[in-house]
Amino acid sequence: MNPNLYPTSPKLDNYDFIKPSSEFRNSVSGVIVAIVIFLLFYMILIAIAAVVMLAAGWAGITVIATKPSFITLAAGAGIIALGIMLFIFLFKFVFSKTRDENPFRLEIKENEHPQLFSFIRNLNKDTQTKFPKKIFLSPEVNAMVFYKSSFWSLFFPVRKNLEIGLGLVNSLNVSEFKAVLAHEFGHFSQRSMKVGSYIYTVNKVIYNLVYEYDNWDNTLSSWAQTGGIFGFFARITFWIVERIRSLLKVAYNLINVSYMKLSREMEYHADLIAISVSGTESFKSALRKIEFSSFTYDYTTRYLYSLASNKKASEDIYLNHSFTTSFMASHNKISVQDGSPNITDEDIENNIVKSRVNIKDQWASHPTLKEREQNIAKVSIEAELNTNSAWTIFTNPDGVKKEVTSNLYKIGFPNVEFKSLEENEFQDFVQAEINKYKISEDYNGFYEDRHLSTFEVKELVNFDSAKGFEEIYSKENVEKIKRLESNKVDLEVLQQISLKQIQTKYFEFDSKKYKRKDAGILINSLKKEIEEEEQFVIEIDKNSFIYNYNNSKSTHKEKELVDLYQTYFQVLSTLKAIDVINIKFQNFANTLYTKPRWTEDEIRQLAAELSSLEKQFKDFLKDQVIQILTEHIDSEEQKEALREYTESNTYYSKISDFDEQSFINLSNLVHDVSGSIGIRYGNSLKKMTDFQLEQRDVLHAGRSVRY
Repeated sequence: MNPNLYPTSPKLDNYDFIKPSSEFRNSVSGVIVAIVIFLLFYMILIAIAAVVMLAAGWAGITVIATKPSFITLAAGAGIIALGIMLFIFLFKFVFSKTRDENPFRLEIKENEHPQLFSFIRNLNKDTQTKFPKKIFLSPEVNAMVFYKSSFWSLFFPVRKNLEIGLGLVNSLNVSEFKAVLAHEFGHFSQRSMKVGSYIYTVNKVIYNLVYEYDNWDNTLSSWAQTGGIFGFFARITFWIVERIRSLLKVAYNLINVSYMKLSREMEYHADLIAISVSGTESFKSALRKIEFSSFTYDYTTRYLYSLASNKKASEDIYLNHSFTTSFMASHNKISVQDGSPNITDEDIENNIVKSRVNIKDQWASHPTLKEREQNIAKVSIEAELNTNSAWTIFTNPDGVKKEVTSNLYKIGFPNVEFKSLEENEFQDFVQAEINKYKISEDYNGFYEDRHLSTFEVKELVNFDSAKGFEEIYSKENVEKIKRLESNKVDLEVLQQISLKQIQTKYFEFDSKKYKRKDAGILINSLKKEIEEEEQFVIEIDKNSFIYNYNNSKSTHKEKELVDLYQTYFQVLSTLKAIDVINIKFQNFANTLYTKPRWTEDEIRQLAAELSSLEKQFKDFLKDQVIQILTEHIDSEEQKEALREYTESNTYYSKISDFDEQSFINLSNLVHDVSGSIGIRYGNSLKKMTDFQLEQRDVLHAGRSVRY
């Protein structure tokens, strides 16, 4: 390996900062105590299950022996099977394996990428970890260490595999790439961290017992389908097991709160391991780039998916990803350095409206970016920098990019023949898509990330404009608008705290600590603030219309502006209506997939809820023009499906039964209609705001000429 490719790790005099913190040790102790309590509870369940199994065996044999017949044989066998199945249920996790499957992974060998393998060996030496069992490449902006875990992993060590996402490689320089891999290896770099790995396996075992449905459940289902007296005892077994699962869920959730706290501490510790070998700045910049590049990677794949519908496929999605990243960085006024976004503290400050409510999310397994940066800021470590692209570590990087890209299309679009997508075609498409709804920067973000206040346009046409363009669209006004939107979110969070929908005893508001019972007082206070802010925003929105109407009146195009505003408000009303329905469908889907098995009564309840939702959607469609609804739906098949559904009197769902395929079909229609209306909304806002600027510029140009 070229020695210049691997940046020299800093030689430190003091490594105390990477020793497990008191918070880490306390978290480990907390999880161990919780697990011990769970195990005691679990042993009691096993003892009860053993007694039930013995009693069921005795009762079953007694029933069969008392009066031998087919009925008594079936009943006795059912009783015996009930006891055995209950007992086996409590041990089914022994035979379960957790597989981390990803069809997009491609394994690579050392002879293919000798420099990369040498790079990782050097890093293993610096972090005092073992070389991975296997190394895989995947398409995403990601890096992870994974392995197959089971109950036996508690007793026999399992070698870890390394997955490297090429989106990550595409986003970082060599030093940043080193820092990210060091973080992954940091989870296993010290003996004390093995406790965390052990607890992770225990947690997975308990999760399997409580939540996962596997061969045991399939066997029970097959037993229930036999019917008769024998199958009757399967239904009893299912009922008993669901009660046991409910108890175990409560116990598991108590453990999981402690485990999530430990998981966050493990992330903090791995971050410190990373900066110990790569330096503080490299890891800090890597964290920021990963978050931004993940965002742009998602957009890149969406754009490519749209182009794939026209049978156009990219040969190298990472070339596309680089363009999208640079273009969006420029769009968000973020500087680009060496082909990557250089995200500064000022960029973060300018693009985020800070929430006034701060809660320690006890269910979060990872700290926030801000929390991670605060953690690594405790230590300042300088290290050698290699600002070359991380691709330089790979042999034939262009070939690797094309291989992973080709695999992505093969899996995503099997048996489809594509034409090659030229880079300039992709760039033109991205620019057109982003600029399609881009509001002019002259407005300073006045119209972005919100809906305009609703008002009666014709009531304002006789007012004179007292405010000018710069005053209405000032940065100060935009900040007030953003604060209103942020306060609305904070109000919702406070209400969730008050109703115990967010489980927390304490929270911070405006950097002051409060108890949950204090949320009500803050809610009332914040409501008053919001009311005042809403009045301000309504007035500034009205002033905006009055100013632009007077401009349009001077150019004799006031009627066009009024029509544009009325169209906007009409589309906005439609968008709000479909958003309500869409959210209900999303909530229904979340409820539906929380567990894979439902009782007959629960299925009837699901069917009734879906029927109610479908009626709301049908009623919504009655007021719409089908031609307009289908205007922005790409798939001809979906357009035709919506036409047929709108024109028919039939419903997908039935109150008496739940059909998952019908739910999927209905959800797809709702999604397509929502997307189509969203595009109409973006178009109407774009037309209106562009028209306003045109009239302003025409008027100003005319005044300049007259002057």
